[in-house]
Amino acid sequence: MVEKPDGQFLVATSDGLANFNAKTGKLEHSKLPLNGEALRSVSQLIPFDTQSFLGRSNDGLFVYNYKKNSISEPLKELLKNENQHYTAIFKDSRGIVWIGTQDGLNVWQPSKAELHTLFTDDGLVNNSIKGITEDKQGLIWVTTAGGVSRIAVDTKGKQLRFSMANFNHLDGVIENEFTASAVFASNNGQLYMGGVNGFNSIDLQKPWSFKQLQKPLFTGLMLFGTHVKTGESYDGNVILKNAIATTNRITLNYNQNFISVDFSALNYVNPTQTYYRYRLEGVDDNWREIVAQNGTGSASYTNLAPGTYVLKVKAASNSREWSKEYAEIKIVVNPPFWKTPIAYVLYLALISLLLYLSLSYYKKWTNQQLMRKNEEKLNQMKFSFFTNVSHEFRTPLTLIITPLESILKEIKGTAIESRIQLVQRHALNLQYLVNQLLDFRRLEISGEKLNLTFGDWVDFVMQFEDLFSKLAQEKQINFSIQSEKSALFIYFDKDKLHKVINNLLSNAFKFTPSGGTITVRILQSLENQSPDSVQLEVIDSGSGISENDLPNVFNRFYQASTTQGGSGIGLHLVKEYVELHSGVIMVESEPNVKTVFSVIIPTNLVPPKTDSEILIIDSEDAIDNQNIETTSKKETLLVVEDNDDLRRFLVTELSPKYEVFEAADGEEGEKLALSKSPDLIISDVMMPKVDGVELCKRIKSNVQTSHIPVVLLTARTSEELKLTGYQSGADEYLAKPFNLEILLLRIEKLIKQKNQRQSAFSKKIEVNPKEITITSIDEQLIEKALDYMEKNMDNPDYSVQQFSQDLGMDRTVLYKKMQSITGLAPSEFIRSIRLKRAAQLLIQGQYPVAEVAEKVGFNTQKYFSKYFKEAFGVSPSKYAQNNNNADNELL
Repeated sequence: MVEKPDGQFLVATSDGLANFNAKTGKLEHSKLPLNGEALRSVSQLIPFDTQSFLGRSNDGLFVYNYKKNSISEPLKELLKNENQHYTAIFKDSRGIVWIGTQDGLNVWQPSKAELHTLFTDDGLVNNSIKGITEDKQGLIWVTTAGGVSRIAVDTKGKQLRFSMANFNHLDGVIENEFTASAVFASNNGQLYMGGVNGFNSIDLQKPWSFKQLQKPLFTGLMLFGTHVKTGESYDGNVILKNAIATTNRITLNYNQNFISVDFSALNYVNPTQTYYRYRLEGVDDNWREIVAQNGTGSASYTNLAPGTYVLKVKAASNSREWSKEYAEIKIVVNPPFWKTPIAYVLYLALISLLLYLSLSYYKKWTNQQLMRKNEEKLNQMKFSFFTNVSHEFRTPLTLIITPLESILKEIKGTAIESRIQLVQRHALNLQYLVNQLLDFRRLEISGEKLNLTFGDWVDFVMQFEDLFSKLAQEKQINFSIQSEKSALFIYFDKDKLHKVINNLLSNAFKFTPSGGTITVRILQSLENQSPDSVQLEVIDSGSGISENDLPNVFNRFYQASTTQGGSGIGLHLVKEYVELHSGVIMVESEPNVKTVFSVIIPTNLVPPKTDSEILIIDSEDAIDNQNIETTSKKETLLVVEDNDDLRRFLVTELSPKYEVFEAADGEEGEKLALSKSPDLIISDVMMPKVDGVELCKRIKSNVQTSHIPVVLLTARTSEELKLTGYQSGADEYLAKPFNLEILLLRIEKLIKQKNQRQSAFSKKIEVNPKEITITSIDEQLIEKALDYMEKNMDNPDYSVQQFSQDLGMDRTVLYKKMQSITGLAPSEFIRSIRLKRAAQLLIQGQYPVAEVAEKVGFNTQKYFSKYFKEAFGVSPSKYAQNNNNADNELL
């Protein structure tokens, strides 16, 4: 019950708040809601400010404003994360609100909106708060379920600071817990605290005195959890010669560094209220504080490094007044022999010796490296000279050997034939010497480049199963290749990675005994690698590689201790080829158990320069529907060569059989190819302006010229350069000096292949673009043409002009293109496709001739029968009855 300024009383009841009029004796209940419901069971009310009271109910804390007759919960948000089962509330003389709960004491300073929560770790005797009051000195008394705490508050700093003194049954406080809110400080200085077993009365006017504890004594020592006894030896070391209470120094070996030291302040009045502070100088920066429930404290330290330490200990009773004196003991941990001054002197001497030997070795090694570097530089100069001279020799040799072959044919059986043959033999011998120099150059000088091709990585690796299966059977080795995926298309250098896998498998079979196992695994997207990579593992159960050899197995010319023969360059080349792919290679080995070589290469490699196969030709120029006649008795050839002598020789030799155009460089050659549309192009590789490889790329990527076969001639004969030539689209790659007969034969064969493709088109009823084209651009063009014909098959008005517009090509260009690929003009191509479809329908026998003619776009059956008979040799009706068409060829 609390009194309001108007003389009436506010009463806390089990049914909420009630107003009591002392004059009339009338009690009126208030129906104010809290959280949407009527306020229930109010346990306590205290004045909060001039117009409100702070209350405690089963629903939490609330503030009742009697002037506005309203209830609010200002502490609900502040205490939302705290224990809200409140047991006591109190507002002290400083305006600080103390809120007791079953789990801690909340201290709220409204003027600063500052909240503190105190627990036993902060000095409380118990966390379950029962009652709170304040004495005349401003000290706060808190009763709990396990004793009494006296709290002094320091408000001088930025934040509140608290110091506590605790009392329990050993100090005369009743043993069982106190009753909630049963605490009262009278005006005459008496403090009353009620509990289950009675109450305590304290006269606060009498002076309080707490006996200060004396400095502690060390009472025991434990080593690795075992009590150390006086005079007993531990690992040859007597740690305690006297009792520890009279010992001021302990000496330990370097491995005796797990210790515990016990100490006591001899607090016989109330040992449970004994507090200790200790610090080990050299380890602890600050004092550590503990509460000793039985009066004895302990300090434990593990893994003490060699050195000298001092353990200091202070003590205090429940007054928290620390003893001025402290107990101390020196702890010395001796270092091991290898950390003694003598050992350091030996180390210094050894380091000096090693440094001297290292410097001597480095000087010797530097001299050797310098000599080797100079020797390699000299060799490089020699190799470069021989290579340049060799390349210069090749073109003159071509002009010697090739004409000699022609002359020998003309003078066969004459008197000078033997002399010309002698010249030819020496020329061929010179050619052999030049090739030998170039081979030596390639062997000695590195400089490999990546030649990426697109392919199925899984299929590429799987081919090694067939290559090594026979060897596996002979050696009785269990060999298998496993892959997580059935296919993985990426760019990679097939030649170099073929050598990588072949080398790894060859080594695996070499060092794996009969009955062993060799497994190749293809893995992708491992946790320890990039998602844009693929991993290849070669696992064998062979003799393995020793731990000492593992770091050097990829070094050039290094031979492991277990290696039997070999040059020591295989794994070095493997590493170089893998790194050329921007990949990594690793090896793990357990001798005679398992060896794993792991190759990781990225899957996002792309060639630095890709051939364009996109057809971009747009012409809006319309020409009259007239026949474009291009009749030629001979096939036309284009010779592109910057050497005048060789070019004139080729033109002379080819002119009797072909119509030959000539160009001195690649740029002029490209223009002639576009304007003359030759049947075949012969080009040198090394030329000014535009080289032969680039010319070939342009020819094969241009829809006007992509059908033209290209033969490349070059003095550079390395496999890598050949691969580059073929990748550019070349149909043939001949090395200088070349055999003229071979060149003529290849020209004849390429032209014959073109005619065969045209013949295949005219004979087959089913048109397969792959069978009649040599480039992807031409294949796409025929597929596109067939697609438009399929869409307009029954349209008799579908003209050549519309056909060329659909294909996005000029009629003149389209004419040349169709003539080269199919041997037919565009109008003849359209009619041929219609007739081929008609033949297919007639064979099926589902439609009469008249309906077939209509379905393939002929206006009248008369014209249909005429053209059909010209193409097939029989009338449509007889063709349908003929059983000899099962081979799907024209009659």
